[in-house]
Amino acid sequence: MISTRASDPMVVLAVGDVVGAEAAGWLADRLPALREEVAADWVVVNAENCAVTGPSPMNGFGMTVDVVDTLLEAGVDAITGGNHSWDGPDVDTVLAYAQVVRPATRPCAGTSCHVAPASSRNWA
Repeated sequence: MISTRASDPMVVLAVGDVVGAEAAGWLADRLPALREEVAADWVVVNAENCAVTGPSPMNGFGMTVDVVDTLLEAGVDAITGGNHSWDGPDVDTVLAYAQVVRPATRPCAGTSCHVAPASSRNWA
């Protein structure tokens, strides 16, 4: 059961590195039950490699709208990226999602800070 009292500690489930759409689908299928099992208030997933975006896995990973949507619809609250965040055909769209965090070492358009509410309660 997810905690609801402000005095309860926040439980964060951190998952990474999700490599490939198959792994993202596997996680998405299991995430609702896992989230309940560990009573996670917030789920963050490193998914910069969640899709093969080059001619082969050895030549390119990145993020695509389809795979990111799959993770978000499964209950992921935030997706982190890294050096492969800029790889792939959907880079502008994916990085525009409020739930996708760009590495702080890279410039970004728009605001540099965003508060992502947890699924079960808001945290300051």
